[in-house]
Amino acid sequence: MRSMNAGRSISRKASSSSRTRNHNQEELAHGQHIIHLRERLHKALTLGIRSKDEKTKIWWNTDAEVQGQAIRAISAFVTNLTANICRQPSLQASLNETMIALKGLLQSESQQICSMSAEVAVKLTGLLGGSLVKFGGEELVIPLAQMLSCYKSTTAMSSATALNRILEKVKPRRVLNGQSGSVSSGDTVWKALEETDAVDSLVKGLQKYESDEAKSAEYYVEFASLLNTILWWWPKSRYIVGNNKKLRLGLLAHCRSHNASVASTALRASSAMALCGEVALKQIEDKDMLWSTIRQCLDDSRPRIVRVEAFRFLQSLARTVSGCNAMAGPHLRHFVEGIIQALVEWRSFPHEKWPPDLEMLVIEACRTANALLRWSGDHHSYFWKMGIEKVLSDLLLSDKSDGQQWSKCGDVYQGQQVDSVIRNFHINKHPIIRPHLWDIFGWLAIHCEANLDTTISVKKESLLRLISFACKMSVRTVHKRGQLHVQQEIGNQSTQEVPDISEREPICRAVLFLVYSPFKYLSSQTQLSLAQALEPFGHEWLQSLLQTIALGACNNGNSVSDDLLMVVSLMSLASFSSLEMYSWTLHKYNGLEILSHAIRFYSDSEVRVSRSNVSSHVVSTTHERICCWNDIQDWEGNNLILFLALWAFAKLVPNSVFAQKVKQHIYVQGSIENVDCEETEAGVSIRQFQKLVADNSFAPGVRWYAAYSMACFGIYSFPNKFGGRMKKAFDNDEMSDLLLILSDGSSLFAHLVILAARCPSLLPSSYLISKQNIGSLGDGLLDQETIEKAQKKVYREVRLSSKLHYPALRNILEFVYTGTVKIDEENVADVRLLAKRCSLEPLLSLLYKRTPSWGLQVLECNLASALDVNGHPYSDVILQAQEEKHSSKVCSLCSLRTEHVHVHRIVLSSNCDYLQALFRSGMRDSSSQVVQVPVGWEALKKLVYFLYTGEISSCKTGCLWNNKDAGKQLEDLEAYIELSCLAEQWFLEDVPDVCLSVVCEQLKMNFNLCPKIIQKAADYSQWAIVEEAAQCMAPAYSRMRDKGELEELDDKLVDIVRVAHVRLSQDQKA
Repeated sequence: MRSMNAGRSISRKASSSSRTRNHNQEELAHGQHIIHLRERLHKALTLGIRSKDEKTKIWWNTDAEVQGQAIRAISAFVTNLTANICRQPSLQASLNETMIALKGLLQSESQQICSMSAEVAVKLTGLLGGSLVKFGGEELVIPLAQMLSCYKSTTAMSSATALNRILEKVKPRRVLNGQSGSVSSGDTVWKALEETDAVDSLVKGLQKYESDEAKSAEYYVEFASLLNTILWWWPKSRYIVGNNKKLRLGLLAHCRSHNASVASTALRASSAMALCGEVALKQIEDKDMLWSTIRQCLDDSRPRIVRVEAFRFLQSLARTVSGCNAMAGPHLRHFVEGIIQALVEWRSFPHEKWPPDLEMLVIEACRTANALLRWSGDHHSYFWKMGIEKVLSDLLLSDKSDGQQWSKCGDVYQGQQVDSVIRNFHINKHPIIRPHLWDIFGWLAIHCEANLDTTISVKKESLLRLISFACKMSVRTVHKRGQLHVQQEIGNQSTQEVPDISEREPICRAVLFLVYSPFKYLSSQTQLSLAQALEPFGHEWLQSLLQTIALGACNNGNSVSDDLLMVVSLMSLASFSSLEMYSWTLHKYNGLEILSHAIRFYSDSEVRVSRSNVSSHVVSTTHERICCWNDIQDWEGNNLILFLALWAFAKLVPNSVFAQKVKQHIYVQGSIENVDCEETEAGVSIRQFQKLVADNSFAPGVRWYAAYSMACFGIYSFPNKFGGRMKKAFDNDEMSDLLLILSDGSSLFAHLVILAARCPSLLPSSYLISKQNIGSLGDGLLDQETIEKAQKKVYREVRLSSKLHYPALRNILEFVYTGTVKIDEENVADVRLLAKRCSLEPLLSLLYKRTPSWGLQVLECNLASALDVNGHPYSDVILQAQEEKHSSKVCSLCSLRTEHVHVHRIVLSSNCDYLQALFRSGMRDSSSQVVQVPVGWEALKKLVYFLYTGEISSCKTGCLWNNKDAGKQLEDLEAYIELSCLAEQWFLEDVPDVCLSVVCEQLKMNFNLCPKIIQKAADYSQWAIVEEAAQCMAPAYSRMRDKGELEELDDKLVDIVRVAHVRLSQDQKA
């Protein structure tokens, strides 16, 4: 036996040695063949390449025979190369010359030479890979782009393939250099694509495919793939392409193709277009074909790659609540069905490793579910009706719970049963999916209907398993016998019983959402499970939790792990705050004081921690590429730690000693303003929360929980500068036109226009212009008879119900006028009743201390609605633009044919000291019905909007702006210059700074406007805008001077630009 084994061993060694010898001989022969081909290549290229200067070589020979010889030599050489051989230093010069020759040969007059060159370019770009740029691959962009329109489909297809590979390697990269950035060759490539009309050629090629049956599916795939690459990396292309409705519909038609490559590529191109928010809106306008196409692509009979791309397309369209709402209807139910089908498809592989395409399908289904579920709406009920709780339970617990009987103590699963599951949690073969599943569970909980169990049959067994498991895991994330610990052993258990780092935030977030779910069954069961999970060391753990938060607020986190620890700790504290048994502990160890310090620290800190900083699974590459999308900020915003600290504070502060002290201090001082000026704990807290609520740069969630906390101090506030200015109208009866009389004879003056816009329920119906009163004149005009009737029936006295009391009415009016009111404890009940009658929901929520609904937007204090039908009957003055431009629309309120707007003296005088002085002056203009404003119509519209809202409408940025005519862009910016000048004359604070910011932002996107803007700004003496425009022009000063582009400016302005240029040069040298 031994001799036989020895013989086999010798035989194997001999065989191996023979194979090695043969392999070496083959490599030697191949190397010699490469040398021969390189010599042949060198001879062929010598006939066509010459030096243009010391550094540059070009292909110059136009002889067809020489070109043919060269391309054949190049083809033979490239065909025999491998990626490893291309890395050899001896071949670098040959590859450089090959690229130079290809650039010239691709521009040959011979279609055959061009076709062969394109095919060689495909091979060469595939071989060089990441080294493509090193050999000047971007030099091939122009000739390849020009060949996209070639009538020969094989040539055009080869050009598209090669060009796609090049663009993927030379995509734009921004290299930061201090505070400024320098852009790589990506911009040069885009200019080349523009010069050659590459995008237009691609669009025409794709549209020709529909009518030319001779073109293959491969042709469509290559063209659509190239279009996808351009759309992905060069945002300037998106609006141009997406504005082509024929192309959009054509892509949707090919999404339905039975060819999986064609369908998936068309879906990718459609998703790339949706990176632009403006284009996505246009896609949604194609709703009938859009939704039916996506629905068909999500059918489980379609290939997985098609379903994956359909999910990604759906995610692109659901970035905002308006996009999600646009899906409402029968199609949305089918989208949810598609998600559920994808999530249960793994059951075909219960004990096997999932195929890669299945894992990708499940991940994208989860991401799509989360993209939809983050917004409230009817689609949540579809998930519950289709048994999402059972699907989640199976995915998260299937490997651990199969065959086990989970026993319960009451409605809570026993700890040992849950521990058994946790000990085997690491067995799950797909940890990458679990964070997404916890997010789905959390969104379902926080957006759940309060009466869910009465409308849908929920599988409570699955819910209880998920809840018990989540609570136990969340507690294990943050404790070890009273010490915060997330990486070492927990008790006697191994680290495998601690959630993976990618799951810690999603699990704690899910528990937090469960605790505060509107569905009482979910919240109560979670609190029971959480209480059980905290035993027996809950009080010690909470004490340690507070210590960690206090320490974190001092250190300001230096790493992702520090930020994650702070986020998880605050989530846990907010969850534990719901448990009454532990509230004493949290107050005893100064929980509110610690949180108050953390709130001040993180609201003032420049450090911003968003969810994507601590949870890698929510990071999306598409988010970095999007443009023109508004209102996509998460409710908690990019300051997650601040948001969570406010949430925890808001749940602890009601009826606390801390709140009583602040309220007592406010009572002693008599007003919010007096307390706000103090450096006491109460003064600092009030000032901090007022700042958070008033500053709209903070996310809605941050502002709502700050307002909730203020309500616990007796201050019900959504303040802003506009509300502060309108307090003059509340305190002054000078222009009042309404007297509200109570049954006890007391009365309050008010203004009809303000109540009609902000609290119409206090007015008789005869005072209001309802939608039913709108005439049928078209274009939204009012029936003239209706208006005249309403204006004649202005009753200055309104008698109110005997149930109303003076303090409550005054509180309501103060809130309506200013957005802020301090309410004494004894008046809260009366104010609640009146707020309910007046449908003041935001105030009502604060009065009842309701937890803000996730996603609820902050009610801004403004009178924008007074500019429409609500305020028309009460208009008492007209603002008219200075330009004699006749309006194309007939005014429904007067006979003026020039551009004008009907406004209200009380609003104007409250928000503009100049107009207030004018109306009080007693001069002829003070009683005039028309006030001439020395600005154009566009500037006048922005002025009126500011006077009624406190904000200035900004220019449309992004693709819409970039695709505007330069003349229209100039007109838009001139309006801001005019408004800035007027604001200085009329003493309108903040307006000049806002106008300056808008103009500068737009100039950065279109440098060519600078000369005209700088001259216009100088004409209006807006020197701050002049200086900013000069700084924009400074880098190009020398070039503009040499080309005579500064001749249209006067000497003073040229000198300002020159000084800015010199300053820039000195800074760069420094």
